[in-house]
Amino acid sequence: MKVMTVKGLDKVASRFSKYRYRVGKGVRNGLVAAGNMLLRESQKIVPYQTGKLHAAGKVKQEGSGLKTVVRVGYFGVAYAVYVHEIPNPPHAHGREFNIKHAAEIEAAKGTELGTAAGGMFYRKAEEQYKYLERPLRENYKQILKILAKEIRKQKR
Repeated sequence: MKVMTVKGLDKVASRFSKYRYRVGKGVRNGLVAAGNMLLRESQKIVPYQTGKLHAAGKVKQEGSGLKTVVRVGYFGVAYAVYVHEIPNPPHAHGREFNIKHAAEIEAAKGTELGTAAGGMFYRKAEEQYKYLERPLRENYKQILKILAKEIRKQKR
């Protein structure tokens, strides 16, 4: 599991003591906005067979102000971590799945195996493991910009 921790916000906020409440509000708004952006990007590449994993994607917020904690994840689906962490190979998602199982997918068309329950159908090419980690890595700077923008909004 990857965790992104933004450190030093307390020090920044203490320098703006008269703005402490508003800066805290900006931190909360920024973390929630960044969490929602991360979930949107993750939803584009999360493997989709039955739809349960995709539907489990949530942004959860606890606390407020400078004590805000935002969690982005796929909650309540026991296999979410397994799907996220097992690489290609031995498993395959998206384009790799389509290549690896092309003959089985073609043979399964029109049968029970060719359904979500059977699992032998073509997947979106973008689907992959590390469906949370990759968007976090790729959008790290954007996440920090969102956070900074929301804090600046509150200082006005």
